[in-house]
Order: sequence, then C-alpha cells, then structure tokens
Amino acid sequence: MTLIDLFKPKWKHTKSGIRENAVKKLSNQKTLVEIALNDLNSNVRKLAVFKISDQKILTEIAIKDSDESVRKTAISHIDDQNYLIEILKTKNAKSRIEAIKKLKDSNIILDIAKNDSDPDIRLIAGLMSKDQEILTYIARNNYDYSNRRSAVEKLTDLNVLTEIKETDKSEDVRRSASFRFNDVKRESCRHIFNEWKRVSCCVDAPYCNCDQTVSYEIRECKLCGLISSRTS
Repeated sequence: MTLIDLFKPKWKHTKSGIRENAVKKLSNQKTLVEIALNDLNSNVRKLAVFKISDQKILTEIAIKDSDESVRKTAISHIDDQNYLIEILKTKNAKSRIEAIKKLKDSNIILDIAKNDSDPDIRLIAGLMSKDQEILTYIARNNYDYSNRRSAVEKLTDLNVLTEIKETDKSEDVRRSASFRFNDVKRESCRHIFNEWKRVSCCVDAPYCNCDQTVSYEIRECKLCGLISSRTS
C-alpha cells in the first residue's frame, strides 16, 4: 500500500484486487459508472458494469470498451430494443452477435436475416426468425450440420422435410427432419382415432416410467399415428 492509498476510497486503490473487492460492495450508480468508464483493469470494469442499470451507459460501454468480455457483460444487461439496435449498427461482429440474440421484434430480425452484410449475422437472425423461405435455405445449404438441424426443427413444409430426411448427408439432420415431419403432420392432422384399448402401461413399452399399479388405455390416430393415453 502506498501512502496515497490511505487517503483514497478503496475503489481507487492502486491494487486492482482491492478495487475489485471494493466494487463488489458498491451500490452507488454514479460511482459504478465512473469505474466502468475509467478503471484501467478490465475485471474491475466488468464487475462495475454488472451492477449498472442505466441502459444508455451500458450501450456506450458495449460500443466503446476495449475489452470483449466487458462489452459482452454490458450487452447482457441491455433490454431496451432501441439501444440493442444501436449496437447492431456498429462494425464489431462479436458485439453485434450478442446484441441480435436479445432482439424481440420479429420484423427487425427478419430484415437483418435478409439484408445484413455479414453472413454470420444473417445466419443467426435467420435461425431466430420464422420465415420458412430463409429456414429452408439454411436447412438445405448451410455447411454446418448443427445449423441445418436448427433450421429443420422450425420448418413446417412437409415436402421440404421429406426431402431433407431422405437426402441430407448428416444422419443427425435426417433424424431431426423425420421427427419434425411427424410433429408437423400430427399438428395439422384432423385426428380419427381407433377405439381405446387397455395396455399394461401408457405406451405399452418395457422401459417406461408408468405406475404399474394403474391401468392405462391408448388409442391411435388412423391418419397420423398419434397415440393418446389415459388412465382407466
């Protein structure tokens, strides 16, 4: 400790570790903002950012701070959609990705998915959207199987799902397309059920978790195969 440290508040101490501990105990927003904007240590700034509520200040930090983890922390605490859009206007790809994940306006998300100059941003927005044309393009063409699978899980076109479950090079994607196909088919089905029949458990399977002391009945849709169950 230097002599000058004796006459300063601990959040201005020369040792960053002491400043960190001091910030953890602070609640005064004005002081926290000063620290977040001016402290030379990124860990200290991040701790201060974590406790700031002012959306405008958080946006300034998200745009201007030199440290990625500080910027990310700031964005994680921004809920105001207009300020998130301000971050999306910047050129920092990582900050833009964090910001787009917090958007809620489907029209803005769709506009980004169609028009943003960054393909990675377009991809993220596309997977967030419900636009079937964009999702179909991703499901058919994206090089990453996990992105294709994510798109498949939001598709509603049975023809496209049939194509993917039969032709995608990834078994995982084909399986997801098959599951999604069945789900969509069942969701759109005007169910015509067979008669109820008594079974030993709700799915009549040896490894289910049903209460074996209870009797179950099931019935199956003649059109889509959906199984409905009830206790009897």
